Amino acid sequence: MSRSRLHVRGGAVAVVVFVLVLAGCGGGGGASSYKQPTGPALDTISVESGNLFFKPRTFTVPQPGVYLIKLTNTQSGEHTLVFGSKVPGFRLDVVGEGSTQQSKIDLKRGKYTFWCDLPGHRAAGMEGTITVP
Repeated sequence: MSRSRLHVRGGAVAVVVFVLVLAGCGGGGGASSYKQPTGPALDTISVESGNLFFKPRTFTVPQPGVYLIKLTNTQSGEHTLVFGSKVPGFRLDVVGEGSTQQSKIDLKRGKYTFWCDLPGHRAAGMEGTITVP
């Protein structure tokens, strides 16, 4: 009888582990813990990524509000665009030449630094800013 209980517990543990692994996977890139603002975007901020660069690296938008940020990879490789704690959970991820991903963001007045969070990429120069007057 104790053998049966052990088997059931082991099975239950396996199910719990499986569910936790699935939950951690997120689902297809993008900002899994980030909630996009609703409503239309005022404009699109288009950023290209490539062999350790963002182009352009600096943007100034005319006013606070919701913007669509579109990241396009112009070369092979993988790159991300994150804001860290300034915009928690925001993440765009592109893999391979021509890959694009986009998400809306609500920008308040101030300066936002974005970067690629893959190891060594930010240190190699993959960093930029968006200024909202």
